[in-house]
Amino acid sequence: MKILPNLSHFNLGSNEITDIAPGTCEKISPLEYLSLEYNMIDHLETDVFCGLVNLKDIYLQGNKLQYLHPDTFEGLTNLQSLYLSENSGLQIPTDCHIINSLSLKKLEMSGCNISSVSVETYANVTALEVLDLSYNYLRSVDIKIWKVLPNLSHLYLGRNKITEITPGTCEKISPLEYLSLEYNMIEHLEIDVFCGLVNLKDIYLQGNNLQYLDPDTFIGLPNFQVLFLSNNSGLQMPTHRHFINSLSLKSLLISGCNISPVSVDTFANVTGLEDLYLGYNYLRSVDIKILKVLPNLSHISLRNNEITEITPDTCDKISPVEYLSLQYNMTEHLEIDVFCGLVNLKAINLRGNKLQ
Repeated sequence: MKILPNLSHFNLGSNEITDIAPGTCEKISPLEYLSLEYNMIDHLETDVFCGLVNLKDIYLQGNKLQYLHPDTFEGLTNLQSLYLSENSGLQIPTDCHIINSLSLKKLEMSGCNISSVSVETYANVTALEVLDLSYNYLRSVDIKIWKVLPNLSHLYLGRNKITEITPGTCEKISPLEYLSLEYNMIEHLEIDVFCGLVNLKDIYLQGNNLQYLDPDTFIGLPNFQVLFLSNNSGLQMPTHRHFINSLSLKSLLISGCNISPVSVDTFANVTGLEDLYLGYNYLRSVDIKILKVLPNLSHISLRNNEITEITPDTCDKISPVEYLSLQYNMTEHLEIDVFCGLVNLKAINLRGNKLQ
């Protein structure tokens, strides 16, 4: 290593390395990228990366790490990304810091069998912007954890066993823009659970056990744009009131939710919607007026339902629609004026119906 004084990228991934001796990386201070993923490393000495003052990215996923000393990366003043995923035996402390780093911006710890974390765990990585804790065994999240991460913009908690998000969990983490909670076991959301997340744009809640949503659950999110609710098979879709109140929401995905009827009132308070996905449900018809309360809608997917007929004037006055997906329904015929008014329509998918 000492004969490579200008080395900036060093890839040692997918070997059989079991140990890195202290001093191995000494005197290659230009090194910025170090790849050690998918080896057999089970521990790291505290001074193993000593001298790598320009190191930005370290890839250690897929090893056999069991313990990390908090100071292992402390001397790396330019460290930005650390990948620790798929170290299934890694011990995550709840009574002390896991890592001491004032520069670290991205930390991936998915697939590490993590069952609990605490405020102390991440108290010394305050610059963190991206945290990935997906594919673990978390059941709940300490309300105060995210308050010690004031710069967090992307939080991945998908594929855990989270059953509930308590109100106040997200309070005062306004920088958060992307929240991934898909494929957990969440049954309901309190009305103020996302309070304070004024910069939140995308929420992923597909594949949970949601049964009910208060219409005002997302009302305090002025920058909210994308909501994934697909594959919540017990989700109740109201027909007598608004499903969601949000003037900023642009994309709504509620496919695979066993929805049978919807009405004008269902979508009346998401007038900014541009993309609506209602595929893989049990819709037999669509109220003529539903599309008229969505003046900005450009993409609508109704594929894989049980729609038997599209009545004339259904699409009247919804000229912004460009893509209409109706494949794999049970439609037998189309009236001559059924698409009247869709002057911007570019693509219609009708395959897999019963057209004669």
